[in-house]
Amino acid sequence: MPRYQVVLQDSQYYIPFRYDNFAAIQAPVDPPIPWALVPLYQDISEVVAEANLLQKELTDRLAAMGVMKAEQVVNPSAASLPERDREYRAKLDFPFRFFRGERSLRFSIMPTRYRFTGEPDPVATTRQRMEFETRCADKMKDYLQRHGVPDPSTEQARAAARHFGAPSSFVDFTFNPGVAAYFGHPPFSPAERERGADIGTMYSLGIDDFEKLFGMAAWALPPEGGRDILYINVSRVWRIPYKSFDPVKQTVSDAVLSIAVPENLIAKPMSIRTRLVPAIARIAGQEGFFMELNFEDSDDWWSQVFLWTMLDFASRKWCFLRKDYRYEDVATGVTEAKLFLPDDGELAEVTEDFGNWQ
Repeated sequence: MPRYQVVLQDSQYYIPFRYDNFAAIQAPVDPPIPWALVPLYQDISEVVAEANLLQKELTDRLAAMGVMKAEQVVNPSAASLPERDREYRAKLDFPFRFFRGERSLRFSIMPTRYRFTGEPDPVATTRQRMEFETRCADKMKDYLQRHGVPDPSTEQARAAARHFGAPSSFVDFTFNPGVAAYFGHPPFSPAERERGADIGTMYSLGIDDFEKLFGMAAWALPPEGGRDILYINVSRVWRIPYKSFDPVKQTVSDAVLSIAVPENLIAKPMSIRTRLVPAIARIAGQEGFFMELNFEDSDDWWSQVFLWTMLDFASRKWCFLRKDYRYEDVATGVTEAKLFLPDDGELAEVTEDFGNWQ
């Protein structure tokens, strides 16, 4: 099994995570390579319980502040939808928090469009992936139009294409911590049975995290559903509190990561674009949620990588020891049968080559 250092602090185990992503892209942060402690749990069910508690705390805090309840601010365009789809769309109404599970510490929430592994020309690579995504999205839009979605948007088609493997600046999350655990805790592969499985990770971000970084925002409601959360950054430094580890002294302390905002991001309009795809049964069943950072210049890959690296650091994370089984929870409906509701054979045919960009 891969070896990781484990730290015990106040009856909680942690993994010190060397966050060298900022240094790799020469981002202006202090310290240049922070070591952040991520809590480690023996069992994935403990992580799901922590994530559910975090979600409830946000809802309770905002309710105490007088924030409208979700059912009071549902997008009016959802009124004629089936009950399942109305419930799915209501997940995105304020307040919301979302999750992603990864089966290895080696992975992150970086969008597939910007996952580079030594490519000599990131701009050319980005454009190639965008062209491939466009072809996939065109196929998906045509499919959606023929299956009950009269006017699907390009963003909705791109989000659906991302779900089936296309490269994208959208990242897929879920509103349900149990669903994130399902994907982050699969059975061991044959190679993992030989060498031992990696430690898994669950990520979480929420509207309150964005407000801490970027301040208050304006909201827009696209007609097809989802939210566009609009910001204009006026800060010159972003500060993210974290629990720091000193690998030399082997000590733990509370620290703050200072991020000097690059000049090209100061006073620049930015939006966090979110989309749902209720028309695809298995996406709705998984409470799938798709998010991207939207800028005017699609070739500005560095800003995208920089901001996603920052959000990766700022996100709430939990590590867990994987065991050789698939996480499911019948009581809450997190089962393969319910998360992979049957789609028609045509959809499988449409999406069969979406992952070929890799």
